[in-house]
Amino acid sequence: MAVILVISPCPTHPQNVGNRIRVYNQLSFLRAEGHDIHYLHIGRTAGDTRRMTSSWAGYTKVRFRRPARGWYLQVVKFAGKAGISLPIPVWDIDDWYHPAYDRAIDALKGRLQIEIVIVNYVFFSKALCRFGDEVLKVIDTHDVFSDRHLKFLANNQHPTFFFTSQLQEARGLNRADVIMAIQENERTFYAKLTDKPVLTVGHLLDMPPHLSGGNRDADRTRLLFVGSRNSINRVALLYFIQQILPILQADHPTIELSVAGSICRDRDIKRVEVKKWGVVDDLATVYRQSDIVINPIKFGSGLKIKNIEAMSFGMPVVTTTVGAEGMEEGIGRALLVGDTPDDFAKAVRRLLTDAAFYDRVSADAYAFSMRYNTENLDRLRSIIDRRF
Repeated sequence: MAVILVISPCPTHPQNVGNRIRVYNQLSFLRAEGHDIHYLHIGRTAGDTRRMTSSWAGYTKVRFRRPARGWYLQVVKFAGKAGISLPIPVWDIDDWYHPAYDRAIDALKGRLQIEIVIVNYVFFSKALCRFGDEVLKVIDTHDVFSDRHLKFLANNQHPTFFFTSQLQEARGLNRADVIMAIQENERTFYAKLTDKPVLTVGHLLDMPPHLSGGNRDADRTRLLFVGSRNSINRVALLYFIQQILPILQADHPTIELSVAGSICRDRDIKRVEVKKWGVVDDLATVYRQSDIVINPIKFGSGLKIKNIEAMSFGMPVVTTTVGAEGMEEGIGRALLVGDTPDDFAKAVRRLLTDAAFYDRVSADAYAFSMRYNTENLDRLRSIIDRRF
């Protein structure tokens, strides 16, 4: 079995955000296969150090060094208003990487016989330059970052997190021996940027027991939105509350919307009168008290982990075409899609009023998740076994 070094800006504990869940589930599977996992946490976000130390063969944390912002893209028209100039940092691929990380990597190399290194996010790909040809070098991309800012600007949002150019992203990708894309559309995109092998390894699932449709409350129509605190989720939730919920309430005045995750701490969401669970360690508890999961996401990249996670519990999910990316084969059966307020409300309404259809979607969601999980586990194995 292999000694694997994992380099990541996010913690694995607690598993209350999508990228943390992805990394934790992936590494738990590899640990169960007998591999030795050593975790280098470049601490952009804090986590539970005690639990991470006890979970992996080795755990090392280094301080995240905030990047210097050397130059800016000036946006003169923003949020539909001319004359507003907002500075947006322009990132090269290594702008978020600091030489201090090299020192931590070299210290681990000095005491471990590292056989595989997995870097999470392409903006940390420079770490792969510390390793020779004897080490299998892997990038788990999570998201496409080429021109990512344009999606925000097109939706009147200030760009957040990292974005770069196609040329810069290709530079990072080419440092790897093999690349993991989180969904098929992104695999196709990466294959045009690099001649390195690119495999789709979606979000691995710890398949829970199916939550039977019998958990539905005949007198209440309980909708659930799960999300972390970011502008993508804020836009999606406010869109639902302002444009879709009134359509549903016209026919179902007792409808109840609840929200879980750090999005509950968002300033705009705090003002909305909905039930707020806050950050929940065990989403199964929330799912048991919900009937339908909604995710009316308007823009974004990567895989909408909240959707496939809910489906793995057998929860019916209503989302958009953007939200269904990576799960297109399940549209209409395992999850429902509505890209306009009327179409979204129509999909929710059918689940509310047609019990047989509700149960069928619930069963298909669970079955889809099981097939999806098996396929992605096989692809991850092929990478670790160097069969790509």
